[in-house]
Amino acid sequence: NAWDASWSQECWQLSQVPKGAVLQPMYALAGTDEDGAPAAAAPLELKVRVLFSKVIGATLNSHPRLLWVMPNGVIQVWNVEELADIGEMCTRKGQRSFRGASAGLIERLQKVLQADWSFVCRYSEYLTIAAGLDELRVDWLLGDSRWGPRIGELSYMAVG
Repeated sequence: NAWDASWSQECWQLSQVPKGAVLQPMYALAGTDEDGAPAAAAPLELKVRVLFSKVIGATLNSHPRLLWVMPNGVIQVWNVEELADIGEMCTRKGQRSFRGASAGLIERLQKVLQADWSFVCRYSEYLTIAAGLDELRVDWLLGDSRWGPRIGELSYMAVG
């Protein structure tokens, strides 16, 4: 029988995912805070924006409005007080207010970018061109010395 009952309840995209489970090794967590405690329960995730086949910058998944990674890999950290004053507060589910990043997180991001930024840019641009797209967001997991940079998700934001 080719019919599945879930098709009447889920969108067609979800119905195309085969049933089952995928097992994969755990990627390294984002690091530690000033006290040495785990800073996040997730890997360091960088959302890289590609426009017309060129990386235009990136943001951290955990701190999307705190910093911007420039195309050359330089980190622009925004002034948290100024953002709060103009109402640019983080509104993501599960985050109560805008929060700054620890110095350790910025330092770790700098080290990862020094090691992997050219690779991340090259392959993000390659994927966009190979797919024939004018824009793409490529979410990268970074900072694991064993597994290296890994793509977590691709997002095409076309409107219309």
